[in-house]
Amino acid sequence: MSNDQKPIYTAIVLKDKLSCIDTSTGSTVGTFSFNGTVKSGPIVTGDRCVVIFNTPSGAKGKIMKLPNFTTITTFNV
Repeated sequence: MSNDQKPIYTAIVLKDKLSCIDTSTGSTVGTFSFNGTVKSGPIVTGDRCVVIFNTPSGAKGKIMKLPNFTTITTFNV
């Protein structure tokens, strides 16, 4: 990848963890541990990821910035 290209990320669920993968190298570049289960997602658009989690108090959504899964916002579903 040249210096002026942005990396392209994807996100996958592995048991109780989300992993961010750099698609050009195949390497894991970020992780996010969670309690509960993933109801929907992850859906990746650019450097953002949306995931819906099942929690004891109901479904919660998170929009996170990749590759480090920094939370941008959390919402009730």
